[in-house]
Amino acid sequence: METLNFRASRAVVIGIDAYGGGIPPLRTAVADARRVAEVLEVEHGYSVRRLTEDVSLARLRHLFADELPREVDADDRVLIYFAGHGIALDGDDGPVGYFVPQDACRDDRTSFLPMTELSACLEHLPCRHLLLILDCCFAGAFRWSSTRELVVSPDVIYRERFDRFIRDPAWQVITSAAYDQKALDVLSGETIGMRGRDPDAVGHSPFAAAFLRGLAGEADVIRGNQAVGDGVVTATELYMFLRDTVEVGANGIGHRQTPGLWPLKRHDKGEFVHLVPGHVLNLPPAPVLTDEANPWRGLKSYEKEQAGLFFGRTKFVATLAERIRGHALTVVLGASGTGKSSVVKVGVSPEFLSPPSQGSTPSV
Repeated sequence: METLNFRASRAVVIGIDAYGGGIPPLRTAVADARRVAEVLEVEHGYSVRRLTEDVSLARLRHLFADELPREVDADDRVLIYFAGHGIALDGDDGPVGYFVPQDACRDDRTSFLPMTELSACLEHLPCRHLLLILDCCFAGAFRWSSTRELVVSPDVIYRERFDRFIRDPAWQVITSAAYDQKALDVLSGETIGMRGRDPDAVGHSPFAAAFLRGLAGEADVIRGNQAVGDGVVTATELYMFLRDTVEVGANGIGHRQTPGLWPLKRHDKGEFVHLVPGHVLNLPPAPVLTDEANPWRGLKSYEKEQAGLFFGRTKFVATLAERIRGHALTVVLGASGTGKSSVVKVGVSPEFLSPPSQGSTPSV
């Protein structure tokens, strides 16, 4: 069985149901936390710290500011899961998000834990990989802790790419809802719209139920001609599965809930990954580099045969295509060797290069 190259896998799983101070209780957060902790420990080899009782503001601050920095090593990976109440209040630079500890008071903002404070604490952890999972209302407000953009998932995970995922820093956060959305605690008592009625989902929030299914292997993307997945669930794949599952389920009862994925400030070229339990890794080696497969063509232009090697100009190609649609004649100008021919022949959709029909098709 394949193992990941980390000194230790650590998880902090937090679930809060019972609130005071005028804050309504939740129904599934503790059950979610207990089940997530069990799966991470038994199926994925994490050393798990569970917090489901007496989860006060002081306890959370001590945990993130003092305890974890002393325990975590540079070659560790850390997963933090929070299920509870969250709120978002107006701020100067966007919504200011807060986690609601168990001892919080409804009308006292100082009794909440700011998401920016948690983000600052996490930045001091020395670990190589960190994944923060937030299942709370307005969780997407955590986005304002980072200015990084989302990176798309590769078409194929080659063995060499998988090794880089593990080796390079991966700091990512998955949120159960956008900054202006409430996260469902239950889905009308049933798993309506969640691919039928899943017995394992009873007693869990829609997000937690989908998260558990994703870790079990349903988020393992089947690519190309593969009959099965590759046995790897990246954070990006997990997010895509969560979004497809949770968003459809919520829409089925007239509610909007959109999970999100954001890279944190220390994120690099890594990916937080989980191996599918009981699945043999199916990672092909990277293709042999030949003249035909070399994505760097120097001053030679790309032809249609090299379309699969042409990348990195997505925004420009989209802008050019939009201009072509709106004008009868578009002229692409630039110095020799800057890629004019390549972007026209390969980047722009072939429909623009077909012969004009009745004088209505734009030309380049």
